[in-house]
Formats: sequence, structure tokens, C-alpha cells
Amino acid sequence: MLRSRFQINRIRTRADLLTAVQRHGTLLAECAELLVQAVEDNGGLRNATIIRICHKEREADELVQMIHHAPAIEPARMRRLCDACETVLDRLEDTASSVSATAVAGRLPEDLVEACRGVRDCTNLIRNAVLGVCEGIPPTASVTELRATRKAIETRLRDTCERLLNRSEDQLLIVQLQNLLSFLQRTLDAIKVCANALGEHSDAR
Repeated sequence: MLRSRFQINRIRTRADLLTAVQRHGTLLAECAELLVQAVEDNGGLRNATIIRICHKEREADELVQMIHHAPAIEPARMRRLCDACETVLDRLEDTASSVSATAVAGRLPEDLVEACRGVRDCTNLIRNAVLGVCEGIPPTASVTELRATRKAIETRLRDTCERLLNRSEDQLLIVQLQNLLSFLQRTLDAIKVCANALGEHSDAR
């Protein structure tokens, strides 16, 4: 399995490309799982967990660079899918940085934890769909489920925003929570674009 630039520094074959795409999808899901661990943390390991997210995002950046410099051995929609997944990863990293800057000792409010779990569920669906695409399986069912899951999380996120901001009298904390909620919304927006990119593979003949 492709793990880093030290194991393969150039994509030469279709098998290399698909391995890189699969690894990228796996990194996406791993970063989302780490984000959940960070917001659930009660033991002071939050910043260390966020650093792990940053390291995985850097590995994903390298994979995208290799994919873009690879020969045109797959349709352009594969690169568009990788770019869409990379944007989700970028937004996850931004969200993690916002979590790090939030002045909440221990576990974050349960509403926010649930929102992050929902994002993780979306990335798991994306990963599974990407793995299927690499095996030639149209992701039609996964895309439908992803879109429905994302929409439900977005609705809950709006409700969460109202509850959290009305609950606290700490103005600094309110600003920090607003930033965190904003980054979560941007992550959901990126997931929507990713669902559309996966949809191209559903429609391909």
C-alpha cells in the first residue's frame, strides 16, 4: 500500500494512481476521526491529536501533487475527485485549528461533538465511495446517502449555532464558537462539492 513519498515518488502506472487515490480517501476519513477525538478529549491530548491531523494532511498534499503530475491514464474526473477530497481535508484542518484555539477546557459542548461526528460519517461515506470507484464500482448509492447525511448535519448545525450562542455569556467564547461553527459549515460545503465529484463517476458510462 502506498504510504508516503518515500515508497513511491512518481506515479507511472494506473495501479500506482489508483493506490494513491485510495490512500488519499483513507487519509480523509482518518483526519475526520482524529477531529472527533480532539473535540471529545478530556485528557489534555487535544493539541497532539490536531498535530496528527496536520501531518496526515501534509501526506495528502503530497499525494495530490503526485496525482496531478501523473500521466493521463485515467479520465480527468479522477483528478477532480481528488481535488474535491483535498478541499474537504483542508477544511478539516482549518476546523481542527479552530478547535485548538477554542478556550474550552476538556470536552467541547456535546452539540459540537455531534456535529463533528456527523462530518466523520460523511468522510467515511466518501472514503468507501472512493475505494469503490477505484475498483470500478459506481458510487450511486453512496452519493445519495452522502447528500442526505450532509443535509441533515447542516440542518442540525444551524440549530446548534443558535443553542450554543444563546447559552454562553462569555463573549470571547461566543466568538470562538462562531469561528468553529463557521469552519464546520465550510467543511460541509466542501463535502457537497465532493458528492458532486463522486456523482460524475455515478453518471460515467
